[in-house]
Amino acid sequence: MNVFNLDPIPQIIKPIWEVSENRDRFSDRPILPMRLQNLKPEAQYDPYTSDTLKELVQWIPEEAPDWMGSPKKLEHLIRSYFGSLGSYTLMAADAITRKATGAADKPTSTLQDNPLLGSFVRDKVTNRNRYTDELHEMTVDINENANSINRYQESGEGQRAKDQEQSAAAKLKHKAGLQKANR
Repeated sequence: MNVFNLDPIPQIIKPIWEVSENRDRFSDRPILPMRLQNLKPEAQYDPYTSDTLKELVQWIPEEAPDWMGSPKKLEHLIRSYFGSLGSYTLMAADAITRKATGAADKPTSTLQDNPLLGSFVRDKVTNRNRYTDELHEMTVDINENANSINRYQESGEGQRAKDQEQSAAAKLKHKAGLQKANR
């Protein structure tokens, strides 16, 4: 099954099956991440979800099944059944929907966001900036100090652990806040 990717579920049923078990079988990831699972179906979207589907679910009757009211699940179904054509259609519909509803435009796109060129062209722009780099460096430094203290304590070097803890006390008091910011 793993070597030849033989899947016993027929393709016509597979997207519905995936939505019912909330698992994309291709990427082995949940369709709805945990942060969205405890929300009402019409609120199950993130910034990357289609604006058209977010508006469309507002018109779905309450008696309809939950999967019909979730923009994220509908988007998965459309992309699973119609592939690239479905994605391109949603992109075009989203542009029209944003104009009609007066919603803010999407952030400026890069060549990588272009549906035709995106697979072949890579921009040098990354999602990193100075602040995320500084946050990462501070977190690494604090974790190194905390792990060193734990290691000294486990190996019976109590005095060395105390010395390390005193020298890094100012940094260690921010550990919980940095962990929260990283999440």
